[in-house]
Amino acid sequence: ANAVYDANSNPCESDAITLPMVGYGSGIRSDRPLADGCQFVYLDVGGNVGIQTRKLFQSELYPLNLDVSIYHAWERFFGRDRRLWKEACVFGFEPNPGHAARLRELSKRYTERGWRTTYFLAAAGDRNYTASFMPRVVNDLEAAAAINDVKCKEGQAFSYEQPPEERAQGPGMKPNGTNVPVYDLVEFIRRHVQPRRFDGKGAVVAKLDIEGAEYKIMKSLLDISKKDPSSIKMVDHYLVELHKIHGGNAEILKLWNASQFSWQTMDDESYGIDPHPLPPLLHTTNSSHIDPWSTMNIKKDGAFWRQPGFHAKQHLNLKRKGGGGMARHQQTNRGDSGAGEAHV
Repeated sequence: ANAVYDANSNPCESDAITLPMVGYGSGIRSDRPLADGCQFVYLDVGGNVGIQTRKLFQSELYPLNLDVSIYHAWERFFGRDRRLWKEACVFGFEPNPGHAARLRELSKRYTERGWRTTYFLAAAGDRNYTASFMPRVVNDLEAAAAINDVKCKEGQAFSYEQPPEERAQGPGMKPNGTNVPVYDLVEFIRRHVQPRRFDGKGAVVAKLDIEGAEYKIMKSLLDISKKDPSSIKMVDHYLVELHKIHGGNAEILKLWNASQFSWQTMDDESYGIDPHPLPPLLHTTNSSHIDPWSTMNIKKDGAFWRQPGFHAKQHLNLKRKGGGGMARHQQTNRGDSGAGEAHV
């Protein structure tokens, strides 16, 4: 079932947002950290279509090993035995509505195999709010799009990057943009990753590829570390793709370099056009129908899930045993891999 977000909500009326969430996390009770029991945690911040998560759990399908690749970071912090990587938990953030169906299927199919995968259909930022998602016309499948911040004035919201003549009237955003929730990443780490319980020596690796918003998160981390030095160790290592290094961003980067945070720059775009289909569903009520997700791939078929009529043609008999449906995070303990909402 589809997670629901009210794209017409007025972000100036409340700091609270409803956060669409798919996969493993939707089955966790609200009184537990989402990462409870996870020895290793990978934060896929700016997940796009989930290719880095596929590399983590199915590295045998993606053998290319660049001089500087994400594999090296996982080997350093999760261990060289890649079979152990399958015990990790992934928490990803991706606001592009066009990727939602793919991430939903990826999370569902991985979670039912025991590969604990959760994606928030939202952007990551330095606070909880609503923003305008601006899709790129060219190469939207590979490239992330711009997230324009919201500025409140007289009870209305608009993107501060918009010229006045392009600002939508009322509570909505730019006419050709889409309202998306933005979740405070540092708050997520402090609530759901740092207090987790697990056996053995754990590790957390975070990738930030968020088209310039990384500086806001870096500044947020720097500010918190001044009050709470232990927060420096909440994440063992950051992999950051840097954008727009100028002005205030350059100053933040200077402070970040002088800090005790463990990090490196990284832009591992290998297999950006995924050549492999998703693994098949393990439980279906009718095996005689074709499962397009396990037979089609992006390299050959493009973003096939966006094609007109795709969902109508998706062989309705491919229903999972037990069904799906919506569930609110604070009420559910289903333990399945359906969609849900987290209230923050």
